[in-house]
Amino acid sequence: MSKAFLKIFLGLLLSSFLTSCAIHQPMSEMVMFQQKKALSDSTFFSKYSHSIGSFSSDHFLESAVLDYIGYNSQSERKKQYGNPFALTTNLIFLNENHQNLGFSIALAPLIAGTGVDLTYNVFGKYYLTAAGGMGRDFRDFQHQFIFQRRLMDGNPFGLSLGAVWRKNYRYVSITTESVFGSSQDFYSQSFGIRSVFTLSPISEYGSSKLFLHGTGSFNYDITMEAFYPKIGISVGIY
Repeated sequence: MSKAFLKIFLGLLLSSFLTSCAIHQPMSEMVMFQQKKALSDSTFFSKYSHSIGSFSSDHFLESAVLDYIGYNSQSERKKQYGNPFALTTNLIFLNENHQNLGFSIALAPLIAGTGVDLTYNVFGKYYLTAAGGMGRDFRDFQHQFIFQRRLMDGNPFGLSLGAVWRKNYRYVSITTESVFGSSQDFYSQSFGIRSVFTLSPISEYGSSKLFLHGTGSFNYDITMEAFYPKIGISVGIY
């Protein structure tokens, strides 16, 4: 069994234990740090990479969401909002013959949270990322676009800074004194400032190493007129 096939199999297996409903981490961004330096000072380009586990979460104040949907504290109905999060495993496809393009597939159980993303080197150190995926079911498609500049190349530290625009799916559960409950959902749009950080040890030529990949953004939701942070972290083989 080839190593690439084994990684894909383990990724599929791991995803069956994870759940998600937020936009996944766009791991195709690793193309920004594809060129690796060996201890001998030679350079080479990573091909296939794998994020063993990725976590991404929005952090809204519950009051901001409940105010937007018209929550009435005197009502018999109780409304609850939990900040959405995503737990996925990601297959990352890089190509040394096409160093300006990266593609990633995020896998989660029962399709919910599964998505794809693409990162393209527009010019110089500037990159454009498009990512989309499912929310709670097939109807709840959400997406984001990121434009950023690479500041550090990832040997061993990688850093980028840019802007992001998102269309998010929000879900609020509603419970009453009766046995049956209901829900309320809607879409919101936001924009913000976003940064990517990576850490990967410098290795011998051709050897794979673990990497740490973190993201953070500060955003303004246009729909709900509220600010919120979003964070993400991933660990994988690069």
